[in-house]
Amino acid sequence: MTDLSQSELRNLLTTQKYRLATALNNFYNADNKNPAAGDAAAIEIAQAIRVLVHGNEALLKQLIPDFEDRLIGFDPKLVQQVPDVELAPGHFSQTRGVPQDVVLMGDRVRYHRKKLSSSTPRVLLRDWWSQVCWNSGANSITNREIVLGLANKDGGAHVDGSGYPNYRKAKLQGQMFFRQQLSNIAKMGHLAAIAGDQLKAFITENCGEEPNEVEDTEGPEGVHIGDMRMTVYYKK
Repeated sequence: MTDLSQSELRNLLTTQKYRLATALNNFYNADNKNPAAGDAAAIEIAQAIRVLVHGNEALLKQLIPDFEDRLIGFDPKLVQQVPDVELAPGHFSQTRGVPQDVVLMGDRVRYHRKKLSSSTPRVLLRDWWSQVCWNSGANSITNREIVLGLANKDGGAHVDGSGYPNYRKAKLQGQMFFRQQLSNIAKMGHLAAIAGDQLKAFITENCGEEPNEVEDTEGPEGVHIGDMRMTVYYKK
């Protein structure tokens, strides 16, 4: 543990919460016309979450020693496994889910911001961190893997390509086109952003509101598309 006073730790929490809230707004304001903005915001979200919850030096652990045993909103995106279908002798179709939840606005695409509500399921934060938050039917991943993959691999801390196998698979599996390809980093960033909104609400519930809270950006008007599926045809 670092040798900081509770007042100093509380000031750090204020900074990190502001950092997280600002990155979330930047992410949800980005669209496929400016993919670098979405990628940068996704990495910033992951890095803020990592500081707050990862490891023995986690900021929340220093402020709230039992924070992992407190409840947080957690609504996993789980896709039921769809068996492969034989269309003709030796020819099959395979359907899998992809991490998409988007809003179409003419020729632009943004990610959909899912608001927390009283009906959002809640679990212990330790389970929110380590249990599967997305399952496509072919691959699954946890908040921990998403955050560390984004912060460490795509954030530049580890650029050798090793580690985070589930993260790499999920990122590639998310390839999808809406006139233009959406960034694979941003696809995983959307899962980190969902976790970021959940964590931001957790901090408010357990530590109170800040004097100058960052207001959530309003979602864009457009056609909401969720629960995406991708079908691949193959033959043996």
